[in-house]
Amino acid sequence: FMLDSDFKVIDLQGLDPKDEKDKKELKEIDDEHRFIKGFVDRLDNLKEEVNIIDYKSSVKSYSQNDFIFKDNKLKNYQLGIYMLYAMQKYPNKSYKAHLLSFKDQNYNDNISIDNKIFDNDYSTKMKELIKDIQQKINSGNFSFDNSDEKVCEHCNYKHICHQAVLNKEIADAK
Repeated sequence: FMLDSDFKVIDLQGLDPKDEKDKKELKEIDDEHRFIKGFVDRLDNLKEEVNIIDYKSSVKSYSQNDFIFKDNKLKNYQLGIYMLYAMQKYPNKSYKAHLLSFKDQNYNDNISIDNKIFDNDYSTKMKELIKDIQQKINSGNFSFDNSDEKVCEHCNYKHICHQAVLNKEIADAK
């Protein structure tokens, strides 16, 4: 899915991101309109409810608090962005987004948010924070934690931060 700068769903015109013949046309749509792009692992569009599931296989732990606003800050935007997408794409239903970890066989480490948590206030705050992050990135005013590069290897923004170079420069300066 793709969202534009107003957080509205971009119509992909029936194009399939997995189909090679659609990739060029999708890239043009992506380049021209995309503000946020995501891939939902599983989306169940049921009669009265939409369930969104993101499967996690990493060793990173999450808590419910990562998805709740505290002091006007949010640690993790992922499920909220999925909710924002689903509420537009499949209106007038109830919504649940789940983060399911493969590392915990008892499913104790799983997180869920629904439209009781993800209300208009949550959506508005999240959009404001995302716009603020975008403005900071565009102005070069951003930072990252000094994560293990394995965490960053799939990041779409590594061309911006050049973490390996920055870490080397920091290490060489010491």
